[in-house]
This record gives sequence, C-alpha cells and structure tokens, in this order.
Amino acid sequence: MIKSEETEEVEEIDNMNKIINKIICFISLAMVLYTLAVKFYFPPGAFINRGIYLLFSIVLVFCFQFPKSKGVRRYLLVLGTMFAVSATVYVMIASGKIIENWYMATNAEFYVFVLYFIGILLISQDSTGGRIISIMAIVSVIYLYVGRFVPGYFYLPIFNIRQIATMVFTDIDKGAFGVFLSLLARVLSVYFMFASLLLVTGLGDVIRACSMLAAGKARGGPAKVAVIASGLFGMISGSPVSNVAATGSFTIPLMKSIGYKPESAAAIETIASSGGTLAPPIMGLTAFIMAEITGFPYVQIIVWAIIPAFLWYFTTFLVVHYGALSQNIKAWAPPRKELIETIKTKGHLLISILVLIIFLVYLQIPEIAALYSIVVLFLLSIIKKETRLNWERTQKFLINFGRTFSQLCMLNTMLGIFVAVLLSTGTHRKLLYFIYGGQTSWISILLITFIICIIFGMLVPPFAAYVTVVLIVVPLFSGLGFSLPVIHFFVIYACVLAPITPPVALAAFTAAAIAGADAMKTAKEATIKAFPLWLVPFLIFKYELYIGIASWVTLLTFTSVIMFGVVISAMATNRYCFGKLSKASMYWMIALALLILQPVNIQISILGIGLAIGSLIWFYSSRRSPAIESSVNA
Repeated sequence: MIKSEETEEVEEIDNMNKIINKIICFISLAMVLYTLAVKFYFPPGAFINRGIYLLFSIVLVFCFQFPKSKGVRRYLLVLGTMFAVSATVYVMIASGKIIENWYMATNAEFYVFVLYFIGILLISQDSTGGRIISIMAIVSVIYLYVGRFVPGYFYLPIFNIRQIATMVFTDIDKGAFGVFLSLLARVLSVYFMFASLLLVTGLGDVIRACSMLAAGKARGGPAKVAVIASGLFGMISGSPVSNVAATGSFTIPLMKSIGYKPESAAAIETIASSGGTLAPPIMGLTAFIMAEITGFPYVQIIVWAIIPAFLWYFTTFLVVHYGALSQNIKAWAPPRKELIETIKTKGHLLISILVLIIFLVYLQIPEIAALYSIVVLFLLSIIKKETRLNWERTQKFLINFGRTFSQLCMLNTMLGIFVAVLLSTGTHRKLLYFIYGGQTSWISILLITFIICIIFGMLVPPFAAYVTVVLIVVPLFSGLGFSLPVIHFFVIYACVLAPITPPVALAAFTAAAIAGADAMKTAKEATIKAFPLWLVPFLIFKYELYIGIASWVTLLTFTSVIMFGVVISAMATNRYCFGKLSKASMYWMIALALLILQPVNIQISILGIGLAIGSLIWFYSSRRSPAIESSVNA
C-alpha cells in the first residue's frame, strides 16, 4: 500500500515529537539530579549555578517550541537559542573575572549582554506573559540609552556601555542573573519538583475524592467541590490559568450536569482557581518571592496569608451556595465507594504535605523542607502500585517539571532586567510621583494602586505583576506609615483579581472554553459574582487584618463585619434571600453590601449592618406572608 504525502508528513512529525520528548525527559532528569545534588552538597558559585539552570531552561524551551514553529520562526528560534546559550556559557566561564572586578562589566560584556538579550527575546515569546515582559524589558533597556535625551522629570544621566551592562547583566543582585534567578534556582526548583511529583503520583485524585466527600452532597455540590479542589491545586501551581485547565476539565462538566449554566460553571471555576495564589502554606510562587523581597521569614508570611485566603474562599463558597439556591440546582450524589477506594489507595500521599508543613515550621528553610518532602513523597509512592513511578508517570513528571521551570526561568531573567533598570536609575520613584501626582489621601492612593495592579495582572502572570507594582508603591505607602506586609498583601490580592477581570480575563476565557460558554459573558459573570472581593482588600489594608499584626479583638471584629457584608453581597448578586428577590430588592441589598464593606468609616458599616439585619427580618417575614411576598418578588 502506497502512503500519501500527507500521511508520511504526519508520521514524520510524530517521530520527531517522540525524539524531542525523549530529549526533554533526559534534560529534565539531568536538572532534577543536579538540583538534588546541590541541595545535599554545596552548590557552585552563584553565576555558575544560575547559569546551569539557565542552560537547562534555554534548551528545554527550544525543545518545547521547535515542533510547533515553522518557517522563519523556526530559524529565529534556533538563532535565539545559540545566542542565549553562548552568552550564558561566557558568563559562567568569566564568573571569576567578573567577581574579581567587583561585578563591574567590561566593554566586551556589554556585547555579550546584547547577544544574550536578543537570544532570550527570540525564545521567550510563546510563554504566558512572555511578550509583555519582553516589551517591558526592551523599553527599559532602550530607556537607559535614550534617557539622556528625555527632557524634564524622566531625564537620565549619560551611562556608558560598561555601566549599562553592569546594571542589567553582571550585577549579582539585580539584572538577568540577579535575585529572581537566584530564587528560582535556590527555592522554586525544589518546589516545582515536589508539585510535579505530587500530581503524577495521584494526589490530584485524592484532592478530588476528598473534595467530593466533603461537599459533594451539599446543595450545588460539584461547585463546592470545585472551590475546594481549585484552592488546593492553585496553592501548588500558582497559575490561575493552569489551575483552571487542570481542575476545570473535571469540575465544569460536573456542574453543568446538575443544572448550572455554562457561564455560571465557568465563572465559579475561575474565581476558585484564581484564589489559590493566596492559599497557605505554599501560595504558589507568591510566598517565596515575598520572602525574598521583604526579608520576612517564610512561615511568618504564610501566617499573614490566613485571613486574606479565608475571606476569598468564604466569599466563593457563599457565591456558590446562594447561586445554587437561586438556580434551584438539584442535589448530586457522588460515587462514594469509588471515592473511598481512591483515598484508600492514594491517600497516604497526603503525608508528604503534612511533612512539608512540619518542616516549614520547624526548620523555616523552605528549600530544605521541600527537599525532605520530596524524599518522603518518593518513598510513599513506592508503597502501592497505583502510585508507583512507572515509565509513563516518570515521563509525565519530567515533562511537566521541565515545561513549568523553563518557562518561568525565561520570564524571571527578563523581569530581572526590567526591575534592575527601575531600581538602578531610581525610575521606580519617578514613576511613583508621576502616577500619584502628590496624592496624600490613602484611599485615593490605594484606588490608583488597585487599578494599576489589575492592568498589569491582565498582561502578565500575577507574580510578575506583583513584583513590578510593589517595587513602585512601597516607598509611598511606607512614607504614609503603613507596614510592609500590609502593602505587599494588598498588591498581590489585587493582582490575583486580574485573571477574572475583562477585557483580558485569561482564567475566565480558559474556563469558558472548557464549558463551551461565551468568553466575555463568563468574565462578566465572574466579575459580578466576585463583587465583594473587589472591596475586601481595601478593608484588610485599612484595619491590617493579619494574624500577629492586628490584635485578636480587631481581627475578630472586622473579619466578622466583612463576613456579614459578604453574605449580603452574595445574596444580592444571586438574587436570593429566603427566596427569589425582585430587581429593586437586589439593588437595595447591593447598596447595603456597599455600606457594610466600604473602607472609609466604620460607623457607616455599622449603619449598613443595622439596615441589613432589618432587611433580613423583613424578607424572612415576607416569605411567611403571601401578601408581602408578592411585593418582594414583584
């Protein structure tokens, strides 16, 4: 039988993909072994260690993108890889000379930087947020040179090529090889290994089983399952889009099967997945980056995160609950026997999470805690056949780890260049005064900051938006007397809201694609359902609702006020309060929620609480009086 040209081409592509997958597995395995080696023994010098991770990542990104690229793009990818590899190898070889020269670059190292910069730009375009962060880096580097020609406030002194290369390339703390790459090599590499290993050994099945058993029988059970599962997955992954893709493929069809509209199912999954970045003890990437920037202990940061994360998921649960009542969602019976069997066969993997938490608290060194947890998880996975690492699972682990780590490495080196320009030239302070225009009202400054966070968060991953914005606003808020944790958590909370916010709501669009729903309608519904979450960060900021910062009386009082306001808001946005609400009643409840959750004056909140209690009594009484009920539902 003669094969057609099309069939031969498909077979050729399949064969190439198989070869490339083997290469990816080999490189990822080498990176895993190197990571374990440097954690158990002393790593090489900073430039060499970070350079090795960069080399792994550059080659991995090339391997992932090569099969998908065609024509000119393929040639540019090859060229970019050659440039980036050559420049990285140069830095590793010349690291001793760079250190002896007190990290001051030479003329030759400027041209090496240009080679490196072009190479990274060419290979990082297909990663999430890669193009936007590349543009940010390009603009910042060009500004170093053209700033001398800019009149007025943003004028820069003349920098020669050695000074430019020092700022963005050879500085050990800032730039392409700076603190962000250090954090990735030192801490995040181990956590990505741990997260990838957890998922391929079957922890995802355990999370889903536990979520179903805990909330499956409740009203709107699958939606509540989505909240629990997405929170746990998001805590590990740190990416709202990836989280939606991982958990939404399971939870969204379940929600639709019991009566949720496609847009509602997708909106619920979007909100639940986005909040994982706030969920301790792992908090995605956020806790590690925050610890690196602020110098606060990692354990302290995850304790501070408890109240913000609780309020996010309390809000999400209420949105789900009142949505189920409003849409009259039928009850759902989860397959209890299958779920219990899953927990019996794979539940022992949860011990590794417990080990991680214990070591985090006891050692307070995140990378060592993760390392011990990896060892424990590997030993636990051997116990049963269902969790044992066969070749298929090992291959999946290596590919997932390689993809996640390499993409983030490209983003981090570009972000390091952008941040280096901001800090080295003082541009972050100039932007501060330019944007805020001498504002002294904390609520005005906070509102402007919130809008900036949303805009940046639409364009780049939440952690990148957080880093960019927080470096600009910290000096201003510190000058107003606010503490560092309060500032940092406000910024990350606002950035986490961005993936659900139209017009560029990436998490909502991903969920809509899974649900077969309209993307913009999904984003709009997610934004409306998350209405209280737009106000909560302002209240947390003003009253400093963090364990260990505010007194317990303040924590309990204002957290209770927020929770009551969230209840009223969830009733309003779902048009349900002891029964269906009319439009007029809905708007009245929204007004009450605004009164309670406004951050300006606590006395206004107390007034709102009083009016809300009266309204609840009225609505409850109306359901028992047909004459009144008809007026409420009109």
